[in-house]
Amino acid sequence: DGVDGENEKVDDDDVYEFGMKCLKKLCVAFEGRKVVDACYELLMKHYLDSAEWKMRHAGITLLSLIAKEFSDEMVTSL
Repeated sequence: DGVDGENEKVDDDDVYEFGMKCLKKLCVAFEGRKVVDACYELLMKHYLDSAEWKMRHAGITLLSLIAKEFSDEMVTSL
């Protein structure tokens, strides 16, 4: 059981890291204004109001990433 649990943890970490890399690439590929607007809509409709803690955690992670990449755009839009 311990071995399977360790493999599952590695897989979750791999998925998380892959997701973060994809988000960072999207942030680079699109203009800051577009990213902030799209993320704000996703956060409000799907992530922060979710009953599932994993969805709320994903929303907070998304918010922290866009805050780091686009802090100026966030101040003007929010």
